[in-house]
Amino acid sequence: MIPLNHLQKRITTPLCPENHLVYVESVCESIHSIHTTCNTNANPPDTKFISYPCQPLETCIQFYVPSPDPNQELIPHSQCINGDKIRVWDNHDDPEADTCSYNAGYASGPTPVEIEIAFIVYDNNNLPIQVNKLVAYYKGNLLKENYSDSNNYYAIIPGYNEGETIKYCFNAGEDTRSIVTAHATAQKFYLLSDPGAAEFLDPL
Repeated sequence: MIPLNHLQKRITTPLCPENHLVYVESVCESIHSIHTTCNTNANPPDTKFISYPCQPLETCIQFYVPSPDPNQELIPHSQCINGDKIRVWDNHDDPEADTCSYNAGYASGPTPVEIEIAFIVYDNNNLPIQVNKLVAYYKGNLLKENYSDSNNYYAIIPGYNEGETIKYCFNAGEDTRSIVTAHATAQKFYLLSDPGAAEFLDPL
């Protein structure tokens, strides 16, 4: 759990109210809103769930941040991101097939940086939908094992050089035949622990 006064220095969304200052986690509840969990400092804490709306032309994408407790897993952390930082593709032509984004890089600057990539899939009602497979490729190589029965994917790439190609793919599964749209983005990972907001990268 993260106290809000520290959280505000490193991210801009979502926010917890003054009477529930401890940020627990946040997930995308729809393409245009974040579901945020906030606690009080009491023991046991009182929990409040808040729907945080995105601004027009923004899309909710879920990342993960390190927990203050080293024994805990990474904390889901969702952000509303402007459309010009996002790649969008869908499986409308063939709902049962593997469907991929274009294969291209990001504008990350002249020196190698650590980045986090993430993408999420939404159904026709703009709600997150679990699909059969989520994968990403970096310079033509699979980044990590397939995500299955999930609606979001993330990976960290150390030493990323501007323009190195990244491709995202998903498969909705033969049983669902769901019409699915995917949204992907990348940010400089080190900024999650530095003062200021996260810096999202321009797709090339």
